[in-house]
Amino acid sequence: MSTMAVLTPSFRDDVDLYRELHASVLRCTPDDVVHHVVVPHRDADLFAAPDDPRLRVVTTRTLLPRRFVSTYAGVRAVRRLPGLGRALPGVQAVNLRHPWPPVRGWVMQQVLKLELVSRLDVDVVLVVDSDVRLIRPTRADDFVRDGSVRFYCGAEAITTDMARHLAWQRVSRRLLGLPPGPPDHRDYIAPFIAWDPAVVRGLQRRIEAATGLPWIDAVARELHVSEFMLYGCFVENLGPETDRAFTSSDSRCRSWWETWPLDEERARDFVDSIGPSDLAVHVQSASHTSDEVRAWVMESADRRARADA
Repeated sequence: MSTMAVLTPSFRDDVDLYRELHASVLRCTPDDVVHHVVVPHRDADLFAAPDDPRLRVVTTRTLLPRRFVSTYAGVRAVRRLPGLGRALPGVQAVNLRHPWPPVRGWVMQQVLKLELVSRLDVDVVLVVDSDVRLIRPTRADDFVRDGSVRFYCGAEAITTDMARHLAWQRVSRRLLGLPPGPPDHRDYIAPFIAWDPAVVRGLQRRIEAATGLPWIDAVARELHVSEFMLYGCFVENLGPETDRAFTSSDSRCRSWWETWPLDEERARDFVDSIGPSDLAVHVQSASHTSDEVRAWVMESADRRARADA
């Protein structure tokens, strides 16, 4: 039997979404699956549940080397000054070995995912965003076949106008020591995705060999980087065939990625689009969908999954 863990990075603003997700993890995964939530040290008490044996709250302090120093207090003080708050980027830490550029929150979250996955002694880790909810039974064997972990690859998913994705591709190739190449239309980004810890450890070793730096320093100093693009680029270009033996363009999660909210009509269409292979649903928090519409979507998705069972 394959073993599985679930990993979610989160913080205090998403605690309600996380609790909804965690409840669905408890419902939909086997009793031996542990949900690891990675949060800033200051938020740990909000996420703690001492009586929940299937929850591990992991703080940034336990994952980062001591040379990474939090800038939270300083940034918070500066943002209170009139006229400066919006101009200051979301800096989370400074790496004393490489203090410039400082580490932004988006990049910090990616580093923490890679570090924790590399430490987990399981066959597969489901990396799941806080704004996701599981709706069907979800087991390790859904993501492991003949020893290979399911590799998500969205074919023809990136177009030439998707500048951020193309930048992430370029940075990934450079960090991995690959020569520059033409734009790649394959996408490896999803809010519900399976990673192989052994592959992540190989990815880290490759970054260190290519850059001559500890992998965490090399990634954290980037301004534009995607952990999922790094993983995908590594598997596609440097991994053995076994790492690609179980490749699929189906993320098994129905997602609302748009930056505008679901209204009642869009919500009905979204629920109708949930397929029998979807194990989860995702309504991006940045869409600012109302709590009422989101609750209706999640309840409707649950009913649809139960009806299909």
